[in-house]
Amino acid sequence: MNLTKLTTSLKNESFNEAIDLNTSDYLDISYEIVEGINFRDDYWDFSNLMKKETIKKTHTIYKFNDLKSNIFKYYLKKLIIRLLYSGEIRASTIYGKYCRIKNFIKYLENEVHITVPTAIYDQIIQNYLKKYEYERYRYHIQFSIKEYLIEIEHKDNAFNLNDLRSLFTPRDMHKVQYEIENGKTPNIPDRVFKAILQQAIRDLENEDINLVDRMTAGLIILLSQIGLRIGEALLLEIGRLKEEEIFNGKKKSVKLEFWTYKTTGTEDGKWTITFMTSLAIKAYKKLEELGEIRRKNGSKYLYPNPEGGAYSSTAWGTNSLRFFIRNQEIIGMDTLSEIEMNQVAKIEVTDNLVNNMRNFTSEDIGKVFLKVNAHQYRVAVCNYLRKKPGINLQWIKKHMNHLEEEMTMHYFRDDNKIIEETILKRSSKQSDLLETEKTRIFDDEIRKELDDPYYIEAYNTINKFLKRNKLKIYKDLNHIISVFQNTPILDSEIGFCTSAMAKLCERQEKLNQLERWFYLRPHVPDIINFNLTNRRLITKLELVKHNKKVSDNDTRYLREFEIQSKAFSYFFNEKFIPEYELLKKQIEINGTTNLVKDNPHLEPILKQLKEVDELVLECSEWLKKI
Repeated sequence: MNLTKLTTSLKNESFNEAIDLNTSDYLDISYEIVEGINFRDDYWDFSNLMKKETIKKTHTIYKFNDLKSNIFKYYLKKLIIRLLYSGEIRASTIYGKYCRIKNFIKYLENEVHITVPTAIYDQIIQNYLKKYEYERYRYHIQFSIKEYLIEIEHKDNAFNLNDLRSLFTPRDMHKVQYEIENGKTPNIPDRVFKAILQQAIRDLENEDINLVDRMTAGLIILLSQIGLRIGEALLLEIGRLKEEEIFNGKKKSVKLEFWTYKTTGTEDGKWTITFMTSLAIKAYKKLEELGEIRRKNGSKYLYPNPEGGAYSSTAWGTNSLRFFIRNQEIIGMDTLSEIEMNQVAKIEVTDNLVNNMRNFTSEDIGKVFLKVNAHQYRVAVCNYLRKKPGINLQWIKKHMNHLEEEMTMHYFRDDNKIIEETILKRSSKQSDLLETEKTRIFDDEIRKELDDPYYIEAYNTINKFLKRNKLKIYKDLNHIISVFQNTPILDSEIGFCTSAMAKLCERQEKLNQLERWFYLRPHVPDIINFNLTNRRLITKLELVKHNKKVSDNDTRYLREFEIQSKAFSYFFNEKFIPEYELLKKQIEINGTTNLVKDNPHLEPILKQLKEVDELVLECSEWLKKI
């Protein structure tokens, strides 16, 4: 029986009547929700009624025995039943609400010693929300608490939700978006991706290693080729390849049917398709062959566990980790550059790992192994398709099984772009080196670097390397980026230079985070920092010009140019122009002399208004072109 059947079981009018009781009856409620589960019970297990593989068993079990207040417990139970009753909300979503509300109730009971709803006041909610560092967590917690207290208000006339202002304070969604942006899954470094794929191909065909390691290699190949979510990959079935003729029968296209639950509102999910590469087809067919010995009692799973069922995501994580442990040196995990090190996951061997994995001994405790996570393959596929000529955003969206184009764009990464941006923003206009003369640097934050010995050393190391190898920033930019991206830390001279670049890239990443936050927060026009806004616009225009030249010579960089152009357009129209027009208006009203008197730091920019006007015209012309 699945969730739909459970919902049907709950759709009983007498049920709602039975639990809508007066407060005096909280301790006496006895009503069978479904067969074997009574409302009075403190342990509800719906796992037998919700057996779909897309539903984790932990999301079907609810425990209430650790709650002290029968009133709070009653309303939590009632809300859970109501959510299950709707039949439109995933089990995982309901369980998440249950956990957040239960934690709030425990806070009320154990930390502020409140056991009745009417004793809750606004400061309590404020203090509780402050316990959570990230805005996006607070947003979900606030929403769940509000939903729970609405359930109480509906029944308890003495409880007034309007007194709890914190529940109605809008969360800062700009900050939420900023946090999400900086929590993105990293792409897989290009050479690491190629090495993983090559080794997975070898493992798949290697009859000297055990069955599960060969099967794991096959699934890694599939993930690297078609970018499925790991939950979808673990549910793949045999016999789901479909051929169709294209180009008037001259060629054939192969598609894979798979079960998805991510882009559908129903818990049961739906069948959808993805396009297969020749390597993916080979891996799929090999997995059909290898898993045959494990498929029992009609099992159809492509990647079956020893009993013929589907592996859990946790078990997959263990199998995948074993692949990376066996192949650390072959893949080149011991020779990553510092920049690449930030794109892989680090696993430190603990007592628990030693006890649960045969690959480790007690001597390995404390050692660090490197690996990539399952979701990184999905990011890698999305970015590979992005760079492939002739493939547009809509096609990638369909292939990745995304509902919105914005989600697809969320997967785009510019791995080399941070190095390029770091170099170009610090390059000298008089030479092909990094600029070390502070008077010729416009950006205030970058100019500050030349007051810090830590960064001065990095500048000098990089410039020495460029001179010694006769490399010029504007002429040899792609080669320079390749050196810094791919050079192992172990290489002495270049390694030192790569470490220096990593310092500057880390610094630039922090500046970019501030920049992203600057974009995401709401803007109110203000002329106080117009001089900085003007400088930033000049820098952005120079970067757009440079990237236009690069994309004209190599179409692979066209999408990067388009994305940067969009950012440039946003900055110009939403930030620069409002400030520029406000400045003009202030000059018209108060005169230049009075404006300088109130804002002496603006005097240089006010003396260059003609140049600013010309900049506006130039930017407007560029926006017409792009």
